[in-house]
Amino acid sequence: MKKLLLSVCLLSFLAIVLILNGGCSTTSGGGGTTTSFAVTSTAFTNGGAIPTAYAYTSITGGLNTSLPLSWSDAPSGTNYFAIHMVDTSASFSNFCHWMVINIPSTIESLAAGASQSSMPTGSSELYNNYGEYGYGGPAPPSGEGAHNYVITIYALSGTLSFSVDNPTYAEFTTAVAAKNLGSAAITGTFSD
Repeated sequence: MKKLLLSVCLLSFLAIVLILNGGCSTTSGGGGTTTSFAVTSTAFTNGGAIPTAYAYTSITGGLNTSLPLSWSDAPSGTNYFAIHMVDTSASFSNFCHWMVINIPSTIESLAAGASQSSMPTGSSELYNNYGEYGYGGPAPPSGEGAHNYVITIYALSGTLSFSVDNPTYAEFTTAVAAKNLGSAAITGTFSD
């Protein structure tokens, strides 16, 4: 339990560092050299508010439309990408909103609404913490203020597989770490 708590604290610290440093530049997993691997969204800017249409359906006006994402300049040797969207706010303790694995390296974007309808061939969407496959948009409790949603694209050397379709946050990040060549993140906020 202490190890899990330490991991959560470390990942939260890293998310804060990404937010404070603009969030889009990364370091590669191999040698620690700076790369230009970056992720953007046409729906919001890094640190900006996520529009209501991308929120979960429990939010008034929420359509649960998955976010449009684009990434570029992946590290050399990238064969696959994985996506992870997590609410890093303290009350949610890394609530997973979207986990996607095995996106071929030839893909560098996902259109708005791609989840469960037009995902790249070979990729797999896993269960989110709502207990549903695919994307589950922001839905923080009313009155808690803005929550931070960190969307990370991981450049991987190989495919990922899990014995279940609903790996925990720790299981996902452990599997990614074994094949991670680099990552890029963008953070959006949402409040109800």
